[in-house]
Amino acid sequence: MTELDVDWERAAGFDHEDEPPQHDAGLVWQPYADPPLVTSSMLMGLDAMADEERQRLFRYLAALVDARKTPVHVNVAFNAVYFGFDVTAGGYVHGALHELFSFPEIHVGEENDALPVGALVKITAGGRPFFAEVVYKEGAHPELQEDGSLPAWVSGAPAGAVGPGQANSDTRPLLSELLVIDTDAFGPGFSLKSSQVDRARRAGRAMNADGHLVYNARYASREDADLDEVSYYARYLLTRGRDQVMSASAPMSLGSLLTPDAGEEQYQAAVLGLLNTIRDALSRLDDQLRTWHGYAFGRAAFGARLTDDGPLGESDLGMIATQLGRSAVRDRPPRWAIQPKPAYLAIGPRLRQIQGAGQCLVGVGYAAAVCHANSVISDYVRRDSDESTGLLPGGISLRLDDHWQGGGVWRSAAPGGAEALLDITQPLGLGWSSTLPEVGPAAEPDFEDSADLLGAPTDLVVKDSEIAWTQPLRLKYLQEGSLPLPDGVAAAMRGVAPRLRLMLSHDGAELETCQQVQNTTTELYAPAPRLSEIDWPLEFFVGIVLTCSWTRGSSIVRATSTLLEEPVTVDGELYEHRFDRSILTREAAPGEGKRGSAKEGSSTSMAGALTLPERVLRAVRRLGLLDSDGRAVLTRTRLGVAVHGESTEPGLGDAIDELIRDGRLRADLAGVDELGLLRFPAEPGQREIEVLVYEPSVAVAKARPSTTSSPRTVEARFLRSTKVTGHVRRIGHLGRVASEEQKAAYRAEMERVGNGARELPPGFTFVTSFTRGR
Repeated sequence: MTELDVDWERAAGFDHEDEPPQHDAGLVWQPYADPPLVTSSMLMGLDAMADEERQRLFRYLAALVDARKTPVHVNVAFNAVYFGFDVTAGGYVHGALHELFSFPEIHVGEENDALPVGALVKITAGGRPFFAEVVYKEGAHPELQEDGSLPAWVSGAPAGAVGPGQANSDTRPLLSELLVIDTDAFGPGFSLKSSQVDRARRAGRAMNADGHLVYNARYASREDADLDEVSYYARYLLTRGRDQVMSASAPMSLGSLLTPDAGEEQYQAAVLGLLNTIRDALSRLDDQLRTWHGYAFGRAAFGARLTDDGPLGESDLGMIATQLGRSAVRDRPPRWAIQPKPAYLAIGPRLRQIQGAGQCLVGVGYAAAVCHANSVISDYVRRDSDESTGLLPGGISLRLDDHWQGGGVWRSAAPGGAEALLDITQPLGLGWSSTLPEVGPAAEPDFEDSADLLGAPTDLVVKDSEIAWTQPLRLKYLQEGSLPLPDGVAAAMRGVAPRLRLMLSHDGAELETCQQVQNTTTELYAPAPRLSEIDWPLEFFVGIVLTCSWTRGSSIVRATSTLLEEPVTVDGELYEHRFDRSILTREAAPGEGKRGSAKEGSSTSMAGALTLPERVLRAVRRLGLLDSDGRAVLTRTRLGVAVHGESTEPGLGDAIDELIRDGRLRADLAGVDELGLLRFPAEPGQREIEVLVYEPSVAVAKARPSTTSSPRTVEARFLRSTKVTGHVRRIGHLGRVASEEQKAAYRAEMERVGNGARELPPGFTFVTSFTRGR
């Protein structure tokens, strides 16, 4: 028995002369028999958990996916961890869930409030109600045809769309949805008998012929309807599902993890923190599991399907993949056709067209078939497409366009475009966007606007498991506390990572603990996607280049600086880390604002205090034609207006001469091409024009001092003890009953979290709060 187990038993009021059987730390977690899986460190992320806690979570999640008969969504995995799904018994242990009749109701044949994946529900359709867990969900748009075809505008359409490029004004959208429910989730005593399920399917009142619920779901707002499934579940748990998630009868109640003064914002962050930790844990098990847009399934089960010669085996799914790849190319195109239109196909209905597939799609089997089929198609595209173009043979682009409607809508286009180079599994909604009015071209940027082109991400590398890119930091990012996200990266994160944390490291130096891992405000759907509310370390200077990465499914973006092989000086300033010369030229020019300024625009007033030579140098660096080496070129004819607002100014020539003598600027000739655009250096035959050139003076600096120091240890008084808060434990199987003291402690805890005074469920006791190792 571990030290935690001993402390745990003592807090439960047990006499250790008569201890229960010891639990092997290598076994899979059993709810209410073992210490809770949910701990306060889980709220902070997977990397904040102790290694022992992480391993317990990994073992349990792997066993959970293996035990369930359907792919396990992040939300369902949350339920299992939080409410206590016993993988041995095959159902939820009835602690927090013993009041089944309080579950939200679904009235078949009527309009219902929308439900997320993970919702625990009571279904009413004549006779006695039955209980289930929503384990899968997809769109069931009325325009979906039996063969899977659909109009282009449906693919990726937002809530409220009613036609090509058209949306209604309904603030509470009504969507047609298909739910796959697990009626066995609450164990044998609460599951429907097979004869009852068959009767309900045949009657068509509670379920369709496949045992699924197809109903009209009313959302509270457009924002809710367009949320990804994890974010919507987090919102649901703190509204309609609040009584369940706040119940002190759970193995570890959320109310027990937060202090009494925690507000709604803290509870929302806690729920999202738990969901993100579980999502990260599932993604780390990639040697055992595969995932498809939040659904995890075992590699062994996937492999078994691919070796099956029966319906929906490798032959059938491979056939669908190759047919999709050819669907955009007609055998005999019309004589006057200029370019074939892209083809769209929904996987769910298409699977039903396979001969003999009917029984494979009944109940939770449908969710498994859909996830497996989409994975086979994505593997086919990645295997057979050209690495440099992303196109299949024949120049065909095949990619997922909508992951939700009809089990996933795939888009096949010939010839393919630039979209083929993006991750094929991240839906772009090109079907819907192709029906929107075209926007005219943007105005050509002038010299002032060219500064807005700085700081663009580079070196984007897209892999199956990770996306990496480099991001130079502009002054405004440091002042605003923001990190821009490339459009392709943000698209990959949508529907997967609703709230991200930033993990920072500074090569060759140690950052303050509070700055190493930071919660951010995640703006994935903004016109310019970004992370905000970042506290950038003071060591991060204007122009520093960060290498960023995001593991698919993770809630963490990692960003690190890189030491140069040798430190350098730029115009006399020392730089030890990789930097962007063009940003230094623009945003470290004389008179530019510094970090801590109220606004970037404050540099204007600062510029007014500069000497005339400094103002000339600033004008060339800020307005000149800029290249990647940081060289800026400005015509002398523009200088007067740039410095003083007039074509001439007394003393301007003297200031230019001073800068040229000091080597801070040089005079040269540039060319003007046939379009009137400045070219530097001039090419033969071009009209020549006098220019001033700024070129950063870069020199190798002295070797950096060694940062090696003697090891340090943290004083014991700074170590935080680990507090285990009060929770419920099962003891009926040990032949024990809760003491009156523990019953009273449970009532007090229920009153504290606001659920009123309730009695302990039979066969359970309450473990009061204790501190490990004390």
